Amino acid sequence: MNTIAKDQDLPAFQRVLKARQKIYADATALQVTQFLATVVFPVAGAILGTLYSPARPYVALYGLIVTALDVLWLDRSLRGKLKMAARVSEEFDCGVLKMSWNSFSAGKRVDEEKIDAAFRNWTGDEAKLRGWYGPIPEGAPLSLARVVCQRTNLWYDMSLRRSYRNLLICCAVVVFLGLIVGSVAMKLTMLDFVVIAATVAPALLWVVREQFRQSDAADAGDTLKSDAERLFDEVKSGACSEAECEGRSREFQDAIFGRRVANPLIFPLIYRFMRPEMEKQMEAGAAALLKDFNGPKA
Repeated sequence: MNTIAKDQDLPAFQRVLKARQKIYADATALQVTQFLATVVFPVAGAILGTLYSPARPYVALYGLIVTALDVLWLDRSLRGKLKMAARVSEEFDCGVLKMSWNSFSAGKRVDEEKIDAAFRNWTGDEAKLRGWYGPIPEGAPLSLARVVCQRTNLWYDMSLRRSYRNLLICCAVVVFLGLIVGSVAMKLTMLDFVVIAATVAPALLWVVREQFRQSDAADAGDTLKSDAERLFDEVKSGACSEAECEGRSREFQDAIFGRRVANPLIFPLIYRFMRPEMEKQMEAGAAALLKDFNGPKA
């Protein structure tokens, strides 16, 4: 028996979940600021400097200032937010999935004052946080239901990143083809084409680098998902004791925490667009794994 379906909607756990969402929103805002400051504005500045030579010293000065701010503040602030959000996510998972906190991998828990501040400043839709892990049947053993939730975490993250990667590749192809078609239509010389391409290159390089990062993160998640499915089979067949199963799940949770800290964020508009369909697939996958414990259909 497990109480995941009920516990995940309790006020105490919803409070933690709302704090998590707020901290991730803050991290996303930093990511967008970083992208604008280090990619979009420099590209615009390069175009301005190409068309209007007196602006070049100011464009160069902007580049130096932004580079320093990115290294000394923006990137470090983003990493700090990601780690805090990962710890709050760990707080939610440990409570709902009935696991002990592993300070060796996650460090100490986030201070209650920070969780409370994030919770009070969250302004999203509460309905979207209900049933975070879907309708997990109460009749399923906790050890089995726990692995299914962990697999759900990995599948959701992996699928979202692969879809985002494909979108990034399409964007890069469209921009590159647009450059070629536009240059031909405007009858630009090779030198003019190279100058324009050089100004757009930082944005293209960011897209290429980002799609590789998302692809690597998705591939790592796929490996962990396969391991979770093997553990599910072992738990279902009774090949491991309750204590052994909990220990193995704790190891998976450590891996999930590490991914949350290290993996790149996904822009929120992509997540909002894909979420409804992915949640349907997620619930179908969990239901299929726990079909033996679902109640009879009406």
